[in-house]
Amino acid sequence: MRGGLLSCRTAQRFRQAVISAVGPVKIKLLLCCCMIFALIVFGSRMASFMEWKDHTDLDRVSAPRNGYALLINTWKRHDLLKQSISHYKSCRGLDSIHIVWSEPEPPSDNLVKFLNHVVHSNARDGRQIEPKFDINKEDSLNNRFKEIKDLKTDAVFSIDDDIIFPCSSV
Repeated sequence: MRGGLLSCRTAQRFRQAVISAVGPVKIKLLLCCCMIFALIVFGSRMASFMEWKDHTDLDRVSAPRNGYALLINTWKRHDLLKQSISHYKSCRGLDSIHIVWSEPEPPSDNLVKFLNHVVHSNARDGRQIEPKFDINKEDSLNNRFKEIKDLKTDAVFSIDDDIIFPCSSV
């Protein structure tokens, strides 16, 4: 009996040794699989996460899909408005110009003619952009946040008439 008991204990100890040796191997194998999976996912998402772009696609990426609308807030600074529109009309991707007008008097015919002339003088790609005045009855800085009628773009660049950014920044 004693020999049978000894062999049972030996077999039990052998099983425990195998189980204890295999347990860490399983854990290590599982950890390795998880790390490989994480590296594959991270590697496939790295380009979009880091916003890396193919250099051949830069022209398509630099201009929004539908262009952008320029929203210029102005108040009794017609010279600055003229300068601002003269600058931004040459920027790539410009689709429309909306002027937030909060003065008590509507824009003069001379101002409207001048702005139309400036915008049409160097039209890009044969596209004609009409400056549109969003006339407000009350004078408020919050007028710039009102709904823009006839907006057809995905993006709006809102700025005051006394600030000019380079086209590359827009």
